[in-house]
Amino acid sequence: MKTGISVHECMTTKPISVDRDAGLQDAAKLMADHRIGALLVKEHGTAVGIITDQDIVRHFVAKGINPLARSVRDLRAKELITISPEADIYDALVTMRDHGIRHLPVMQGRELIGLLTLKDILKVEPQLFDIVVEKYEIMEEGRKARAARKAMSSEMDEDELEAA
Repeated sequence: MKTGISVHECMTTKPISVDRDAGLQDAAKLMADHRIGALLVKEHGTAVGIITDQDIVRHFVAKGINPLARSVRDLRAKELITISPEADIYDALVTMRDHGIRHLPVMQGRELIGLLTLKDILKVEPQLFDIVVEKYEIMEEGRKARAARKAMSSEMDEDELEAA
């Protein structure tokens, strides 16, 4: 399915970035100041990864680790999964779904020219929301199936103990 809308038409053209050696507090402040949920990570002026507000929470705050004494480098920024500006936004959405991400750096050859977010796509093509919902429904079904298998496994272990 193609929408006829290119990534270039709805991407952010001046994405906010942070140096790999910057403090996490500085990164979080940048996100808060710009009301965004992700930053491109750069080293020597080249994009090398991406970090999100959720990364900071999951890897530090939720584990009781003080992020104030940490740097962006400590977060091990995710590998860049990118897309070209000519790609259709449907293809971008499929890429996001397949990789479980919400932000795609846009590359023209080796040059970073923008950032496309899930919100950017849904602003211009809200009917694609169904694909996003489908992703989360599939993830939830998988979680329930794993929980059921685990419960069944526990019950089987108890039955085996009682029989012995």
